[in-house]
Amino acid sequence: MGCRRHWHHRGDLSHGRLWWAALGLDQPGLELCHLWLGEKKVGNSLSALQSLTAETIVIAPAAAIAIAVLAQQGNLTFGNEGWVHALLLAGAGVATTVPLLLFAGAARRVPLTTIGLLQFITPVAQLLTAVFLLGETMEPSRWVGFAMVWVALAVLSADSLVSVGRSRRLARAARGMAA
Repeated sequence: MGCRRHWHHRGDLSHGRLWWAALGLDQPGLELCHLWLGEKKVGNSLSALQSLTAETIVIAPAAAIAIAVLAQQGNLTFGNEGWVHALLLAGAGVATTVPLLLFAGAARRVPLTTIGLLQFITPVAQLLTAVFLLGETMEPSRWVGFAMVWVALAVLSADSLVSVGRSRRLARAARGMAA
């Protein structure tokens, strides 16, 4: 409860400073860019498994460097903490891979705007859990920011619905002209 609050207070707007790392590490925004790139550029030509394999190949050099640094520092735990620990680490890989494959397969069948909106469910659930179940306090400036995000999402949703309706009307009109 207190750790996150203290860490965030050093750089949020309510205390006169902007937390620049939050802007650079905007996870939902990065995921949407990643989804757009995957869907529009590469995603159409790769299956979910092929796409995950390609992502793994891209990230493997950085992972190898991290493992080498940990090994050099004597902080590598895989194989050094017993077979249960190694089994749990390997199981974590499977527990991560299966949902990623399922998500990648489903993402091909759903509009990107829908996926973008779904990406907000987890942070909102975490916020609601923190505030209402764990008693975390939220300053008014944070509630304002939260409201601004949801107003923007409502505008995006409304625009998407209008676009879908317009597309359907145009398609019906085109069919009527052809008949």
